[in-house]
Amino acid sequence: MSFRLIESLFFILSLLIVFSYFTPAYLRTLYRIGSNAGLQEFIVDLCLVHENPGTIIERSYDLPEIELFDGGVRGVHIWLFPSCGIVEDSVIRLPLNINKTTRISGINRLRLYSMFGNGTVNVEILPP
Repeated sequence: MSFRLIESLFFILSLLIVFSYFTPAYLRTLYRIGSNAGLQEFIVDLCLVHENPGTIIERSYDLPEIELFDGGVRGVHIWLFPSCGIVEDSVIRLPLNINKTTRISGINRLRLYSMFGNGTVNVEILPP
């Protein structure tokens, strides 16, 4: 065999080895559910509606697996200090009003609105 053929085979083999190491990491980033950035956007919008009564925000959020309940969000493991809430371990206390405790993850369409005077933000989960 010629030297050029052996050299090209080694090059192809090295590329296959590199791709086999990076493929699982790449697929993990493609197929993960939700992100902390989506949760941060949700909490920023919630505080915005809390500070400006009468505002309505209807938007899609890419959320990690969390639980929404009356008075906050449970299941959060990130550093986040909202202007309208208090952080306790894995619970963020927020002026949040929801009909029933709900576990959500992935892409969700939510409507955030508040009425004049009571200060809490109502959250509705909308169909996609």
